[in-house]
Amino acid sequence: MRLTALALGLCLTSTASANGRFPAAQQVVFGVGEHARRVTFRTTFGLLVSDDRGATFRWLCEGALFSAPEFGPSIDPAVEIDARGRSVYGYRYGLRAWTPGQCGVEEDLALRGREVLDLTSTPDRGVLYGIETPLGEPQWILRAAPEGTSFTRRGQGIPNVRLATIDVAPTNPQRLYLSGLDDALDTPLLLRSDDGGDTVTRVDIAQSLLGEDVFIAAMHPSDPDALWLRANVDLGSTLVRVREGGRVAETVARTADRMLGFARSADGQTVWYGSINGGLHRSDDGGDTFTRVSDLRVLCLAVHEGELWACGDWIRGPFALGRSSDGGRTFTPVLQFRDIAGPVLCAAQGVDDCEPRWPTLMSDLNTAMSRDAGARVDAAGVADVPGAQGDASITAPPARGCGCRAGGRGGASALWLALAALTWRRGGRSRARGCRRCR
Repeated sequence: MRLTALALGLCLTSTASANGRFPAAQQVVFGVGEHARRVTFRTTFGLLVSDDRGATFRWLCEGALFSAPEFGPSIDPAVEIDARGRSVYGYRYGLRAWTPGQCGVEEDLALRGREVLDLTSTPDRGVLYGIETPLGEPQWILRAAPEGTSFTRRGQGIPNVRLATIDVAPTNPQRLYLSGLDDALDTPLLLRSDDGGDTVTRVDIAQSLLGEDVFIAAMHPSDPDALWLRANVDLGSTLVRVREGGRVAETVARTADRMLGFARSADGQTVWYGSINGGLHRSDDGGDTFTRVSDLRVLCLAVHEGELWACGDWIRGPFALGRSSDGGRTFTPVLQFRDIAGPVLCAAQGVDDCEPRWPTLMSDLNTAMSRDAGARVDAAGVADVPGAQGDASITAPPARGCGCRAGGRGGASALWLALAALTWRRGGRSRARGCRRCR
């Protein structure tokens, strides 16, 4: 692990935000119904929130989101927007919710000090699910309805596993799938519940398909027996399509580096996946075949109101957050970090801590841009890239070792992103784990 520690130091000392991490995009989530214009954009330096579909973003700093002893160099909260429009986030020490307008941060006291690793919701946000993952203890499925103020534990706890992700079938709020590791065998597994988490059973899938770690990428929009998984294999990933409740499972795509983005259309016929070195790929036949449609350095993907949204490398690319109306061939920049409007305007206790931190953040962002300016590409760099067509295999050279990948352009950005691909925990339904088996 010495190599990993050294690489981490190189990444973080080049150009970093005030918390010691290079500023980067990680996940984007959207409200629904009357809150459909609400966007929460997770970054390595806090949350960026918008009430106008991304036209304006303001910064909610870590000092407002977490208690002072809690936040540090590696807090990446799982985020959802609930039916009340709150940004609900689970993290290492519990679960909280931030309410726009009221500007208050609510804490679920029953979960204080308990790790909440992942969150998901039904399409209407009527039910939110999560997983409580205390180390060395039984794992719990959590459930909350919009009228409730806290999550409740379901069932009797799940022993001898370490959960990683959870998802719910859009057409059946009682059907859940969970991924994680078998503690005894140190092997990945997939679990299923048909009663909202009261009981779970193991899904029998060939171990070779689950790689070293497995994460739920998405559920099929209409078939509760179908889903997509992303499995880590060495330094890359595979995309696994599961049907008939697990009786049929097959690998449909591979990347040489970590697959950080996955999204599907409302009907499930079009699916996308992407990675930093492998670009963006699309299938128009439900995952049977894929075509590389862009060289975009993908850090997350999501679909909202028929458009594909993507987190990008803001140093080497044209945006931190962009959206596409043509299936990913071209993107319109939504946000570049230098265009953040400022901290959230609120006098509530805690939230006003962001204002004095704002000059330091902007200084870090401007420094990063100036040091890496020579490596940026304009919007044409991600639109109709010549020679970008191809099959699902990735031709970029694989990364070596467990730390930042040497070579390439982009200075701190390229180094940090290479490490991020190994250590990403969640990004628009695309969670990833570090190089657990690297020694």
